[in-house]
Amino acid sequence: MTDKEFVPKTTIERLIDKWWLLLVAMVLGGTLGMFVSAMRPPRYEAVALISTSIDYTFSPNLEDYEEDRAINKAGELVMSDSVLQKTLEAINSFGYEYSYQEMLNDFSLERRDDLWTLRVTTVDAQMSADMANAWLEEAYLQLEEAFTNAQEAYTLTEYLSSLEDCLQADAEEASQYALCNENSFEAIYEEIERVTEIRNQKLIKSRAQYPAVRYSVVRKATPPVKPSLNQQGVIVLSASFLGLLAAIVFISIVPIKK
Repeated sequence: MTDKEFVPKTTIERLIDKWWLLLVAMVLGGTLGMFVSAMRPPRYEAVALISTSIDYTFSPNLEDYEEDRAINKAGELVMSDSVLQKTLEAINSFGYEYSYQEMLNDFSLERRDDLWTLRVTTVDAQMSADMANAWLEEAYLQLEEAFTNAQEAYTLTEYLSSLEDCLQADAEEASQYALCNENSFEAIYEEIERVTEIRNQKLIKSRAQYPAVRYSVVRKATPPVKPSLNQQGVIVLSASFLGLLAAIVFISIVPIKK
């Protein structure tokens, strides 16, 4: 057996014998971690809330998976590039020098049931609140615009359905519909083409939002009174562990004379 061969029993005995070295390494690592954490500025998190709800009088037969998908679609719009770009323009108009990449790092969106939480974390409390509210206002504005177009698209779809009924009905049935009586088949075809084009444009502007979903601002962001993401404890603990690990490796590889 060579001196360099790893023997668990021998290594454990070395570690027990040199326990003081492990302690010193942990203290030194923790001290270094505290110094590093002191160099990092504290970060403040501002929170704003948007609620989504389903209008069951409008869509009473909506399945659970459809409801879940509808709420997720709202979240996709809140975190969309168009919302973030407009938010960035508002932020820069406030006098903050901020980039799109910084926004992606500092902005986060979280869903809990039908509630969306908009979080913004920066080194300044007022800045975090201003940014969160700018995001909230732009997201709500675009959600409402998409919702309006989704409802109009739904109404136009119902209208198209009635026009198509005219074409499929026989003479006796067609006489029961005012639309069929007042228009020739040629006029109905032209109307279908016209309305279809308008409906498709509304669908694009609806951005896949559901006409049965409602949105409301639950809470605007306020400046946080204390840092929420100061990770000093995590950094100190991690540095202490790394110091301990380094001491274990050192004692295991390098024999230390008593």
